[in-house]
Amino acid sequence: MSYDTVLSFKINRKNMTITGRYRSSNCFDMFNRRVVEDYTNTYKTPEEFKKGVFDFADGALNGSLRFSSSSTMSKRLTWLSQNNKLRYRYPEKAKSNNPEDAWYKEWFVVERNEETFKVLVGEKRVKPKKWVISNGDKIGVKVTPRYTKLSYDRWKKFYSLDEANKMMKRLTDLGWVESYGLKIVEA
Repeated sequence: MSYDTVLSFKINRKNMTITGRYRSSNCFDMFNRRVVEDYTNTYKTPEEFKKGVFDFADGALNGSLRFSSSSTMSKRLTWLSQNNKLRYRYPEKAKSNNPEDAWYKEWFVVERNEETFKVLVGEKRVKPKKWVISNGDKIGVKVTPRYTKLSYDRWKKFYSLDEANKMMKRLTDLGWVESYGLKIVEA
């Protein structure tokens, strides 16, 4: 399966354009570097533009487009998820108890209404909830792909309480929660 990593992304509602740069996961040049493509989508009608914005959001939710976790679009999608603005793509299949239909429970789309559109284009400013693991004072947890350590400055921000609880379980197994008095705190 291939996916595109979005490097830059901008929605201009006034000109009805979506511009950006992306890098495909399976497209390399002759020097074995990933190819970076620029794109500009210009829409003629507001309905087409609205559909294009929702399609980009749906692409990010189904995994074919990847935004970095620090990007604005990723934070907007996180806010929509935290505020129950996502729906199942196939609701009738998601209700099924058939094991073959289990993957339908993971496939979400954005609600098609004016509020979610305003959030996606940036007219409505939103901030998703974040949590950190700290002792409430000076020490917090810093997580990288290679290691987890206690830190005094840059702590890992969790956008999902479930992720924070999973990390807390790991830290409890290491004995850090009791030793340092760590707890989950809303940032």
